[in-house]
Amino acid sequence: MGQDAYFILPEDYKTWVVANREEGSAYRMVNGEPMGRAAVCWLTNVDHWRRHTMLALNTMENNLKNNAKLRKKLLQDYGSADVYPKYDNYDAIEVPFVDAIPKDYDGAMGVPITFLDKYNPEQFEILNANDYRRSSSVPCKAHGLIKDKDGAIGQVTTYARILIRNRHPEPAQAPFVPEEDAGAEETGEEEDEGFRPGM
Repeated sequence: MGQDAYFILPEDYKTWVVANREEGSAYRMVNGEPMGRAAVCWLTNVDHWRRHTMLALNTMENNLKNNAKLRKKLLQDYGSADVYPKYDNYDAIEVPFVDAIPKDYDGAMGVPITFLDKYNPEQFEILNANDYRRSSSVPCKAHGLIKDKDGAIGQVTTYARILIRNRHPEPAQAPFVPEEDAGAEETGEEEDEGFRPGM
């Protein structure tokens, strides 16, 4: 998603960080000196090809049944992997991973901030969470995010979330059921018992 940014560490912190942190996570050695490390990501509104890349999505049912990471998170945090949980204070569902955004849901969804570098304005609309508060007792937030204790589900606090809506949700499809061989019934003739592969 981003690049590393390096910065000078205070002298008294250099010894501590080398002794207590793993190189690569909190610092890097540059020319024999420990340098602080931070991951950064530049976001822009300049038009480029990634802005028009459609995110590949699965249905809500498929995600809940087959996305092991999603099932584990929902079971661990909310005790059930049967439905996407709803926020206590916002009229939206919690989607803890970008790869778990359902393609057939047409309501508001709270997604991680890592969604931003995958955002396609032709596919999704970014919403202001203040417009989806369940009651006026939930404070309006200037940033428009679901955040802090107000973003809880069953009193379990979530990380900061961006509220989005799919601009073109695909309706859930009924499962495919093969038709019976109607030809034999209509004519009263039996099926041809001729050659079949595997005989």
